Amino acid sequence: MIHHQQNAVLLSRLLGLRDHSPFILIKDTIAQTGSYLVKELLRRIPKDTNVVFVSFETVDAPERADRVLDASEFKSLENLRENISKALVVEKKNLILIDSISYIPPDKFSLFLIPLMAPHSTITAIYHTDVPLSEFIIAPGFPSSYPPASTLLNYFATSILSVSHYGGKLSTDGSNTSQLIEPDINEEEEFLQQVSTLVLPASCNRPIFRVDLIHRRKSGRGLEATYLVNSDEGRIDYVPERRNGADEEDVSEDAEEVLKGLTTFNLTTTSKQREARDKVELPFLQAQEVGQGGARGGAIIYEFEKEDDYDEEDPYEDPF
Repeated sequence: MIHHQQNAVLLSRLLGLRDHSPFILIKDTIAQTGSYLVKELLRRIPKDTNVVFVSFETVDAPERADRVLDASEFKSLENLRENISKALVVEKKNLILIDSISYIPPDKFSLFLIPLMAPHSTITAIYHTDVPLSEFIIAPGFPSSYPPASTLLNYFATSILSVSHYGGKLSTDGSNTSQLIEPDINEEEEFLQQVSTLVLPASCNRPIFRVDLIHRRKSGRGLEATYLVNSDEGRIDYVPERRNGADEEDVSEDAEEVLKGLTTFNLTTTSKQREARDKVELPFLQAQEVGQGGARGGAIIYEFEKEDDYDEEDPYEDPF
């Protein structure tokens, strides 16, 4: 994964829909709900965003929702998807908020999600990692060799936000960059043991929690970052990665210093060169772009050149 200095504001930009991500997956646990992160999302999106809330398990929909669709009122997933599409407004940014995607069979993910992906819409769905798939969700004859739901969702998602309980403390210098002070090992082990037996301590599902982000940029490069979110205060603190007690910037400077003087030519790169390199879009990813018609995975992209001699009337001519 390639780390950027912009990591400190990446989560804020995603939650504010300033960086477009077609499918944001929020993975929560029994110890830490994703509802607080959804609350932060609804607080940060632009005021004119059209919010379509799809309810599988929520009784009271958020007040911010412009349209509420109760999944139990539709005969099929296809019918539900069609109504979601009708609720979208092309002239505005659209947020499709699914309170739990765990109720959708894994073999229906692509048919349900891909048609809803568009430049003017963002799908945000919560996946309960600790809840096993019900026999009522998986149809008879479902192949045992089919990939798990979490694997498929990780493949489809362009941004993965894994929320987790955090029982430690935060060391901050007053800015939005902080250091996590790890909790006591014995206390953490006791907490995990209680959760595994479905005995939930009082510290579960707090408004202060940890978010581990994996974001796939349009270029195909991935970003990883960790944050501590305080939903009560609307605060997001970026937690920089530490490597053997050294900050990432120090490690980068040491690597540059080692490369100096090794050869008669320059092996190092400037910050401007690294930034330009990170913006280069890899050509093979053009076939995976999301357009008006949904994802075009596996499409053949070929552009004719002047030298190409292609006869459209020849039935045996194959341009590819």
